[in-house]
Amino acid sequence: MSFYDLAADKPSVFAVESDYFIAVPVRRETVMRVDVGDQSYYDHSNGVLRSKSRIHLVRVPMAALDAAKQYTVSLKRILKRQSYHSPTGPTCSETFAFRPVSPEKTRLNVMHIADSHSCRAQAVKNGRWFGDTLDLLILNGDVLEDASAESRFQEVYRIAGGITGGEVPCVFSRGNHDLRGRFAELFGIITPARDGVCYYTFRLGPLGGVVLDCGEDKTDDHAEYGSTVACHPFRVEETEYLKKAVREPRVSEAPMRVVVSHVPFTERFPEPFNIEEELYAEWTRLVGLLDPIMLLSGHIHRFYLTKPGDAKDAYGQTFPTAVASYMNRVDGRRSFGAAALTLTPGHAVVRLIMDGNETDRYEI
Repeated sequence: MSFYDLAADKPSVFAVESDYFIAVPVRRETVMRVDVGDQSYYDHSNGVLRSKSRIHLVRVPMAALDAAKQYTVSLKRILKRQSYHSPTGPTCSETFAFRPVSPEKTRLNVMHIADSHSCRAQAVKNGRWFGDTLDLLILNGDVLEDASAESRFQEVYRIAGGITGGEVPCVFSRGNHDLRGRFAELFGIITPARDGVCYYTFRLGPLGGVVLDCGEDKTDDHAEYGSTVACHPFRVEETEYLKKAVREPRVSEAPMRVVVSHVPFTERFPEPFNIEEELYAEWTRLVGLLDPIMLLSGHIHRFYLTKPGDAKDAYGQTFPTAVASYMNRVDGRRSFGAAALTLTPGHAVVRLIMDGNETDRYEI
């Protein structure tokens, strides 16, 4: 039995605060260990190795993996989980190189995937546009069609693994469609999160960032949700976190800074999407204190740039908002575009990539 008899795709490595989460989607019931240097890390719940899920996440200190520049993933099939003497298969291992983002870099190639809605083949094809020069992959919400089954979540990791091969870091943000379905409540467990919370900071070489989560895009009492969400109090708590995050030195002192949010909250939307205007005005003010290169968003399924003072600037933004995805449906066929960003201090080139080719661009 080989490693890929158990693993459904290559791993992916997600940055959250000062850690990485190494993720592997699997085909069968397995347990997982990751070795970095001479240290082993496990996917466990209070000491019990997890095997029921088809998604493994192992938390590894960022400094350890950056120094080692490689890691080994070991999977062992659980033939039958029982109270005593559980029978298992052989251990299958594979070693992967890892390229951390060097603090000395002054130019970063970043791929941005949002609103792919489970269009894995197109997302992976477009996401490979930078080839071996890719520094970072950002998955910015609605990568899933919904959270109706655990298998949906494998799309996140199969897209990330298909693009990066487990060799470069990723950043993940939740979209509004990701809150829909009976497995949505597991988001903080089977996706990279800060102790179960889907908003956080990160620092990768010269790039510091804040990931924000707007939750759903209509009021909590909207009939579409059937009394299953409480996003307003979630956003209120997030606002208090944002007040601290924009002043966090490892983010605020980074030579390059971005804010990632699936929803471009700097816009005012028509009914029934015109929610949280007072709160989003405060978010806009707080993000301005960070002076980011951009707010990077999706959600609209379009590709455009909003500058301070533009018609879409609802709350007096002092930074650009890059809406950087494209999804279109014609005769039942979905056409998906990703965005390729080249970042330097104070400047960015944002390209729309369709079918592996550049079709549009703007500069910041």
